[in-house]
Amino acid sequence: MLRVRNRKWVSLFIAILVIVLAQVGWWTAVFLDDVNIITQIKEENLVLKSQTQTADLDLAGERAKLQDSAMRRRVMFISESFTFVVLSCFGLYLLFYALRSEAHSKEIEKNFVQVVSHESKTPITAMKLRLESLLEKKSEDPDVSKEIPQVLEEVRRLASIFDKAMGVHRLERERMRFETVDLGEVVREVLRRMDPLFRAHQVTLRFPAPPAANVSADPHGVETAIQCLIENAILHNPKSEKSVEVNLSAPGARVRLVISDNGTGVMPEERDNLFERFYRGKKRRGEAPVAGTGLGLYIARTIVRAHQGELTFEPSNEGGASFVMEFPKV
Repeated sequence: MLRVRNRKWVSLFIAILVIVLAQVGWWTAVFLDDVNIITQIKEENLVLKSQTQTADLDLAGERAKLQDSAMRRRVMFISESFTFVVLSCFGLYLLFYALRSEAHSKEIEKNFVQVVSHESKTPITAMKLRLESLLEKKSEDPDVSKEIPQVLEEVRRLASIFDKAMGVHRLERERMRFETVDLGEVVREVLRRMDPLFRAHQVTLRFPAPPAANVSADPHGVETAIQCLIENAILHNPKSEKSVEVNLSAPGARVRLVISDNGTGVMPEERDNLFERFYRGKKRRGEAPVAGTGLGLYIARTIVRAHQGELTFEPSNEGGASFVMEFPKV
């Protein structure tokens, strides 16, 4: 792929260089022709002047001066044209080198992300499954019983970070494949996959039966956006009794998905920065710090906007936060 791109840049470089050389050659031919015509006209004027004037006129000397002036103009224009061609070629070379270096860097980055994600996902998933299996077994050692949930939580967080990193990677390259999907089925799949997280944090989940809501979407992208919002609702809720409510409706030409929690909400001074990249909310007094990347809400809004939709914040009726996703209905 990189070699194909390099051939394209080389072809473009050669095409632009040929155009520049052709243009400069045409300018040079026109200018030199004009110089010859002007010099010829001046020489004819000198002949006429020598025939009409009574005083002697050094015709040979005047002609020599005209030829010398014309030669200086030719040399000046040719040297300037040569300088312009050299500078243009140098600029095109620097541009080609920069574009080739950028393409090479992107290819290295792409390969690195693919290798890391592919090689890391399998052991992380295996660790997660083994820890969940151990958690279901009662251990006689109380320290082990206490440590396993904490280790499992860290593994889940690491897996979430990998998912978010891959989400950013996909978004920056706009690699989305749209198809008609039932948003209710997508939500159910996300909730099923996140069930271990609900049980680990003792979350009460409410998801009323949704209506039919078909949208044109990239399934993986929408799942990522919904997962980011649900994780945000759980991990940023300091209450011991957590609840998350997911409501799907289809009013008019839009599909509306609302994810609400019963947490402490968002302070007014933070609302303008909620969806900024790497922004993490301020820790309130008495609350434990929440580990995170600050990418969840940014990724969710970027994905929703890529679907011609919008993601907004609203205060929750339970005092927490509500995030509203709206998509065009198919």
